[in-house]
Amino acid sequence: MEVTTKLLSIQEIEEIIKNNDPSLFIGALETSYFEFREKPYFEEEKSGKDWAKYKSRTELLKDISSISNSGGGYLLIGLVPDTVKGRQVEYVKSVCGIEAKALDIERWLDILSDGLVPRFPREKIASGFVSKDKEVLWIKIPNAKDMGLYPFIIPQDQWNPKEEIVLKGQVYGIYTRDGAKNIQLVDAHKFQEYVAGVLSGSMTNVSVENQISRLSAIADRIEESQTKSAIQPPDVEQKKRIVEEFINKLDAEADVFYMVATPTRGVTLNNFWDKSDGSIYHHMKNPPILRNMGWDLSVAYSEYPQPEGNSWEVMNGNRKILKVTKNGIVAAGANIQEFLDWGLQDDEKNEGKKLLNAFAFVEYVNSFFLFIKALINAGIIDKERLSYDVEIGFITKNGGKYSLVLTVNNFIRSNVGTQKKDNWQFGPYDTEDLIKSEKIAGSIIQDIYASGFGFVPDSHHEPYIQKTDDGVIVNEELYRKQK
Repeated sequence: MEVTTKLLSIQEIEEIIKNNDPSLFIGALETSYFEFREKPYFEEEKSGKDWAKYKSRTELLKDISSISNSGGGYLLIGLVPDTVKGRQVEYVKSVCGIEAKALDIERWLDILSDGLVPRFPREKIASGFVSKDKEVLWIKIPNAKDMGLYPFIIPQDQWNPKEEIVLKGQVYGIYTRDGAKNIQLVDAHKFQEYVAGVLSGSMTNVSVENQISRLSAIADRIEESQTKSAIQPPDVEQKKRIVEEFINKLDAEADVFYMVATPTRGVTLNNFWDKSDGSIYHHMKNPPILRNMGWDLSVAYSEYPQPEGNSWEVMNGNRKILKVTKNGIVAAGANIQEFLDWGLQDDEKNEGKKLLNAFAFVEYVNSFFLFIKALINAGIIDKERLSYDVEIGFITKNGGKYSLVLTVNNFIRSNVGTQKKDNWQFGPYDTEDLIKSEKIAGSIIQDIYASGFGFVPDSHHEPYIQKTDDGVIVNEELYRKQK
């Protein structure tokens, strides 16, 4: 009987494990994050041949390192493979199960710890059994980038399946996944070329770094092409975790203002780990600004974006933070004290009044949407297919509400009513809308003014936002003039 094949997402794999029914894997196609075997590793040792242990050892290291280098996933043992007719793609034909008592998982973990560079943290591997009448072993493999260990490299003796020999010595290789296959991203000769080039002076550290960035981009494209149909949109919990990170990383004594733009469907941003001009890294280091005042996403000359799990993150001291995740979330957070209240009278703040500088507030919100616009124009965020929801909010740690302070005609101060809301939801906005960043920012700010602080007279808007025939926009020209 012909089996109907299917593509499982990570969430569906975990649901099958939770339901404890391995028969639900039947028909599942191998992917970059789902690998399966019929028999455990080191079964070949029973043949008594010298090469057997090397063959299994290499297979284990390749499988685990390639899945981890490609974003993590699951390895299952006890499932019978078959090949889709006309395609070199394997799927689960049936469940055979394994003898759990005969497994030596500790030996596998020892090999992972000793056989990869950097050392694979064995405590990060989770495993268990799915069982009805036949036991199937599952192993959850973490993402190398989440652990800050990307890429895992195999430096030890390797089994060469083409020539059926053991390659002795320090043979380096970096493996990733191309669908159901382990592929070598960097072979021994290329790796040696990079090392020798740096030692001889013919290659600089920068040029090697650019080569590694290029290889990471290749791996990203492979991962995206294989998993695109199974990618899920970011969930609410991820957004909550980002806001919590901001609270923990910014000034512990300051209140926090945050903005989070979340894609409404699953996506992987293009060339995510690339660091060349026009990349996410480049835009985070050099965000678009209206003037050199600092009420924007800019950071100091010595501050650079850093990989944090599946995201890039950059901080300006502990007063503001910018984060972009691989699944498309763009988020920014900032202290209110000594940043968004900067320039207001200290005597009022010393009296315990919470004040928000509207001039700074408008510029910071606008800079966030200028940054998203830059990612769209660079082709990092897909112009045709994406839309975003936006959440904006205040985290007030010690109670109290903010008053919005506007400066009319550049010198007359006007305090608007105190804050009535802490959180706003906007969108969805298509990328075509987000390209008009000054209009999106203007309409959002007007809504926050009206619902969050009360009515703001039109005459007070002029230094900040202005009405046009096409709606309310941020008065960017005014900011540019004040460099």
